[in-house]
Amino acid sequence: MAVSFRGRMAGGGLWLSALIATTGVAAAAERIETVKFKPGSISATVSGKIKGYDGVKYLFEARAGQAISILFAPKNTACYFNVFAPGAAMAVHTGSINGNEFAANLTANGEYRAQVFLMRSAARRHETCRYSMTIEISGAGSAAKPPAPVKGAEELPMLRACVASAAKLYGVTQDKLRFKEEAAAAPSTNGFEMNGEADKGAEGRKQFKCLFGEDRVLKQVMPLNSDGA
Repeated sequence: MAVSFRGRMAGGGLWLSALIATTGVAAAAERIETVKFKPGSISATVSGKIKGYDGVKYLFEARAGQAISILFAPKNTACYFNVFAPGAAMAVHTGSINGNEFAANLTANGEYRAQVFLMRSAARRHETCRYSMTIEISGAGSAAKPPAPVKGAEELPMLRACVASAAKLYGVTQDKLRFKEEAAAAPSTNGFEMNGEADKGAEGRKQFKCLFGEDRVLKQVMPLNSDGA
C-alpha cells in the first residue's frame, strides 16, 4: 500500500513537516552553566538543586570520535536529564525513557547540552531535587564529519517502516504523522534515526524517534515526550 505525504516546499523539495522542539518540560526558569574540566582530567562532576519548573542546562565541548559517559544521580525519582547534540532540537538521550546513564561514541563536534529537570507532576507540586552528575569524555576525537544522511530512493523503505510502526504505536492514521526532510534517516551512534511527530488531536502532538540499525532495518520507535505515547 502506497504511503502519501502532503505538502511541498516552494523549491520543489518534499516537505514532510516542521518538527516542534520539545523536552517534555515547561520550565519557568533555566539556569545555564558551563562544565569545566580540570587540566589533564577526562571527567567532571557537577551538583545542584532545582525546584518546581526551574531547570539547569549544562554546556560542554566534545568532538566527533570521542566517547562520552554521563551518570546522573538524583535524590528525587521524578528528576531526570536529557542530552542534546550540538545544534540539535531533539534529545539524543531522554532521561524519563532511557534512565540515568548515557554512553555513546560521538559523531559531531561542538557544544553538547545536558538538561536537568523535574517531571511536570512533581513540578506542579513544587518539589525539590538535589542531584549530582558526572560527565566523562575520553579519546582525542577528530574533526571528521559524520556519515551523510540517507537520501532519495534508499530512504523511502526506512520512511515507510517508520510511518507504519509510529501510526500503530500512537493509534493514528498515517496522514497524522509529520517528518522533516532534513532530519530523516540521519546517522546515529549505532545506525540511523528519523525524527517525527504524531498529531493526536485533543491529546496534543507527540514527538518520536525511529531508530534503525546499520543495516537500515527499523529497530524501535521511541517516544520523546515525558508522558510517552
